[in-house]
Amino acid sequence: MPGDERAKRHNARLPLPVHMIEPTLIRVGEAFYDITHLAPTRHTVPVLVRGNFAKVPVRISYTNHCYSRTPRAGEQVPTGHEIKDGAKLRMFCEQRHRLSSYLPQILIDLLQGETSLWQAAGGNFLQVELVDDVDGEPPTKIEYNVILRMERLKPEGDQKHIMIRVETAYPEDIEYDKPFRKKSYKVSRILAAKWEDRDHREPEPKPGKGKGKAKKK
Repeated sequence: MPGDERAKRHNARLPLPVHMIEPTLIRVGEAFYDITHLAPTRHTVPVLVRGNFAKVPVRISYTNHCYSRTPRAGEQVPTGHEIKDGAKLRMFCEQRHRLSSYLPQILIDLLQGETSLWQAAGGNFLQVELVDDVDGEPPTKIEYNVILRMERLKPEGDQKHIMIRVETAYPEDIEYDKPFRKKSYKVSRILAAKWEDRDHREPEPKPGKGKGKAKKK
């Protein structure tokens, strides 16, 4: 099964998620591709908030942009390769699917380390990873752009949590502009600000000060 063994091998280092997930396959033409590694996961992350560590529930989800792309101008989408994104038509991308096996570990590393994320357009964040594209011998080193959205949610009847959604993830490509990078921020700082529903770009409040949104100057 294309990409299946690669995903299993790469995800072997991951800690078990809180809930179990069933294998998920998508059919592309006459082939089946495993996207189990892109199932939503739940985590509890220690986040330093005003001098004390808070156990912050974090949920991670992925969109189909992680394994599909927009057809190029004049490109004919092969039968069975169509991927629906609302009203928009996308097409399955084998390279994106292949590289998506890196995503779970990239996200775990973000939550466990002191990584910084670039502020990107539209309120999103950008992580650029140097990864091996193993389609062929020897593997090729490429830049892998991962676009994230992070927000605090408090649904009715559910616990407050931070949702990290991978909006898209794609390799460097001469046909795609490089993502616009603004200032970078530590993931720990972003999580603390999101948890308190304040702007991560504002100065961090001192320990013991009242909670709430930081006022803009």
